[in-house]
Amino acid sequence: MAYLITAALAVSGCSTALANQGRADLIAQCASIGDNMRFLPGETRKSDNPLFSSASVQGQCVGPDHPEYAKALGPKE
Repeated sequence: MAYLITAALAVSGCSTALANQGRADLIAQCASIGDNMRFLPGETRKSDNPLFSSASVQGQCVGPDHPEYAKALGPKE
């Protein structure tokens, strides 16, 4: 099991888009570890203000033996 965190910052953007991209990056990282590895999302934080938007996504890579594997996201989801 690996714990992952990604953060992004954009000038006058949308924090939801940043969070979605971060989640997609973490799903890809988990998939690169092994065929059956999936990303189990944890906390997502988003902030929008007139100048900057930011987002951070946390979670963990889990394998089929993890009790919440069915809730985890794979590369095609």
